[in-house]
Amino acid sequence: MRRQSPRQWAGILLSAAGRATPEQLPEVIAAFAGALRRGRAVRLLPRIVRVFSELADEQAGVVQLKTVGAFPLSHAVIENLKESFGAAAVIDHTIDPHVIGGLRLQVGDVIIDGTVKTALQKLYEN
Repeated sequence: MRRQSPRQWAGILLSAAGRATPEQLPEVIAAFAGALRRGRAVRLLPRIVRVFSELADEQAGVVQLKTVGAFPLSHAVIENLKESFGAAAVIDHTIDPHVIGGLRLQVGDVIIDGTVKTALQKLYEN
């Protein structure tokens, strides 16, 4: 019997939860936990949860943005990001004083680094 990947397990849970009523969710989760145990996949649970969250966000049209900057984001920047990525964008901003200025943005696996620190490092390398 072939083992399921965390993405496959997450897809199974998302599908089952999507068909269930709120009252049925505890039973669905209990059945899923039993299937994980029988499939000897309990150790995969942290990755399954992460992938489940990503799949649920994708299905709901939610975009997760991770930003890093030297200062808190201004209201104008937040509005610009939401306009660019959709109103359902969730922004997780981290303040890093080593950034100096600018902003690093991560959407999924794509990173756009517009920080002064990176620009200075590139100048130094050339």
